[in-house]
Amino acid sequence: MGRLFITEFSLNKQFFFCGHCKNHIALREDYLYKNEHDQPNKNIGYFENAVNLLIDNHGMQDVNTWVSCVKCRIPFGVKWIQTDRPTAAIKGGRFQLYLCGFRYWDGHRAHHANLLSPPSPPSPPPEIMEIPNEDDDNVVQEHPNEALV
Repeated sequence: MGRLFITEFSLNKQFFFCGHCKNHIALREDYLYKNEHDQPNKNIGYFENAVNLLIDNHGMQDVNTWVSCVKCRIPFGVKWIQTDRPTAAIKGGRFQLYLCGFRYWDGHRAHHANLLSPPSPPSPPPEIMEIPNEDDDNVVQEHPNEALV
């Protein structure tokens, strides 16, 4: 067996880590969506990237494969290889992980990852801003580069 190279995030970052062995798993900025279940131990988080995970190549299917913590081997969920019907949450290369196995570091202290709300939806692109017209209820679209010409 070869040597393990473990990625660790700076403690001033916000990140998720294994609740059992404290192995760092994913940055907060890679946390995309949360699928809440009636039972909190079944809440699922969708991540763009993750580190320090063991990918089960033996059970690899065309669609997804199981992943677990590289240090303690606790199973966390799946990595999507590809999908015929991509959604906002499920796309090839993303991770679908059970939040009950994680803790969350907010830069100051640890929390249960199950209690963390998903990130807010992204804001509209800066190229076009919607500005309400004071005369009526219509919305005017203005390009910032064209203002005050």
